[in-house]
Amino acid sequence: MSVAVCVSVAVCTPEDRVPDPPAREEFISPDKTYVFEVSTPDAWKTRKSVGRLFEVAAGNRRLLWTRQLPHEWRPRFVMAGARGNVLLIDEWANITSRYALMLLDRENRVVAQHDFDAIQKVLAVPRAQIAQMGRHGVWIVKPPAWESPGSSVVIEAAGKVLRVNLADGSLSLAR
Repeated sequence: MSVAVCVSVAVCTPEDRVPDPPAREEFISPDKTYVFEVSTPDAWKTRKSVGRLFEVAAGNRRLLWTRQLPHEWRPRFVMAGARGNVLLIDEWANITSRYALMLLDRENRVVAQHDFDAIQKVLAVPRAQIAQMGRHGVWIVKPPAWESPGSSVVIEAAGKVLRVNLADGSLSLAR
């Protein structure tokens, strides 16, 4: 099943159709000491997801925390850091999100949260150009990657590379 989620209310194109996300997916930190799981409690009937952070030691998982995620459906991408911090990137729906970037720490506290407008401000590119170039949702050109495994993530957007510091959630341009 897929649902049309339009960036603009005036025009809904085939590219705006978004398939349901996987019912459950895991994201593992570079050093394999943390696993972040995103799942649906109700087979996407409410478009809400739950995130759970596990610490892994000697092959055993220990649940650190669980929270309902504020994203529509779920985050599009997730990066689990080496210190148990988790970067939730964009939303599954193709929208200019209030939750474009959300950084949670090992204790389940929101360290930083940036909306689409904050991303646009750092990129210093017109909104329409960002959306035109976006391939994964509204603003992301390529999936996120580790710049420094566990400590900073880079995301290509609008012909630039956005850096997210996983210690404090600060944003800057790379290169």
